[in-house]
Amino acid sequence: MTLHRWFRCNSHGVKLKTLVCGGRHMSSVPAVKRFFEVATAASDGVTERPVRTNRQREAAIAKAERELNKAGI
Repeated sequence: MTLHRWFRCNSHGVKLKTLVCGGRHMSSVPAVKRFFEVATAASDGVTERPVRTNRQREAAIAKAERELNKAGI
């Protein structure tokens, strides 16, 4: 039920990123970790979200594409 609240409502203004697969909401371990980091920062009064550089963003995209290709998706 807690995961449902995190993606449906939010925690300190932060929503858990999910996708719907087979009618169920799914999330990933990295998404949950990011959610915890940002929600914890928000509860501590830090309103800025961590900023990724373009290089970090591109590396994350490339990694996700490799994982999808391995999974045959």
